[in-house]
Amino acid sequence: MTNESEQSFAVVIIGGGPAGMSAAMGFLEGRVKALLIDRQAQLGGQLADIPSPIVNLAGAAVNNGEELRVAMQSSLERAAQFAWADEKRPLLTLRNNCHVLNLAAFEDFISVETINAQGIKSSVRADFLIFAGGYRVRQLEAPTAHLANFWQYHTDNLAGQSDLSASSLAVVGGGDSALLKAISLAPKVKDLHLIHRGKNFTARPDLITKIAQLPNCRTYCGSKIAELIGAGKLERIKLDGGEEIAVSAVIVKVGYEPNTELLEGLVKLNEKRHVIVDHALKSSHDRIYAAGDIINEEHARISTAVGNGMKAAGSIMQRIYHSRSETSERS
Repeated sequence: MTNESEQSFAVVIIGGGPAGMSAAMGFLEGRVKALLIDRQAQLGGQLADIPSPIVNLAGAAVNNGEELRVAMQSSLERAAQFAWADEKRPLLTLRNNCHVLNLAAFEDFISVETINAQGIKSSVRADFLIFAGGYRVRQLEAPTAHLANFWQYHTDNLAGQSDLSASSLAVVGGGDSALLKAISLAPKVKDLHLIHRGKNFTARPDLITKIAQLPNCRTYCGSKIAELIGAGKLERIKLDGGEEIAVSAVIVKVGYEPNTELLEGLVKLNEKRHVIVDHALKSSHDRIYAAGDIINEEHARISTAVGNGMKAAGSIMQRIYHSRSETSERS
């Protein structure tokens, strides 16, 4: 891989998570010149944030997301080395710590404007785009501003406490993430309160069963937190029904939302802002493809994202090869 500045590519891939890395490997295999842009310092998307073993990805015996991230990046680097040995030129350009400022889509090309960590702007042009922007954690505004630091999305250094055995905590959410977090916290705390605005949990049935078996976990369906109460620290929460509960922190796990703002006005999105694609993963714009979580609304998984990335790359390469064949025949 190279980090050298180049202005023209067959394909630009936006997003360096599993879908983006998989697409890049597909283009390396097909010997197609591509640019991979990622806003983070290292590839992998949210993989590094996964603390537990990944058991639903065939062939990956890893203890956490960071192990998988390293393995996937190693595979990408190996693919780049094979392509270099064959072509004697770099086929994949990588730009980390690079934010996309603007996308412009035309009939016969895509224009991408970026800015790097040093504040240097640049524009590139490509025949095709694969957008694999992934998900971000959905956030809720804390109902009481001066206690917002006790309204958290991760449990690292939870409220500055290393020992939670005497603590009472609240978890907000009703999906897999919320219930998994509640299950992992329950043995470490005195009391746990699981609050969900819906009438029923949306998590897997086995997780709902486990929650019901936790002796120190109380559930509140059809409820929202209306107020955080405390002087300098969180002491209680008040639910919209009026009940007050003593807690020292609130962990918010209300799911994820797609990073598709850059595509607004360029392609069709559904009501939840996921990209609408066809069987080839092509969007409503003929030169824009999408892959990963931003199209997998019903079943977002690492394995699905990896498959999406390779499929999108394959769809584009078929068009590139066909175009080259037609050009050769005309000449």
